[in-house]
Amino acid sequence: MGGLEARLRRHLRVVKKKFWHIDYLLEKASLIDVLTLISERNLECRLAGGLGWRLEPIAGFGCSDCQCRSHLFFGEEERQAWDAAREIADLVKAEYTGVSS
Repeated sequence: MGGLEARLRRHLRVVKKKFWHIDYLLEKASLIDVLTLISERNLECRLAGGLGWRLEPIAGFGCSDCQCRSHLFFGEEERQAWDAAREIADLVKAEYTGVSS
């Protein structure tokens, strides 16, 4: 999807007009890392659905423009979140490309 780099740069800026849920969260939280999945299809909701089965969803966060339960998830340990994100990204990528992970 277009605009990924610009969106990430915006989210990473400290000084900005608050508009998205993530803007308010990043006032209180620290960003550790970013995992991206490059695709010509909009997979955000598909990824969120898969993460919701593996991590605890924070209801209503980041999904005001769709029917998802959440686009923010919690795991007790950083490793748990990374493993879930990579697993879902691999599954979704394979689903749309026909490639086995």
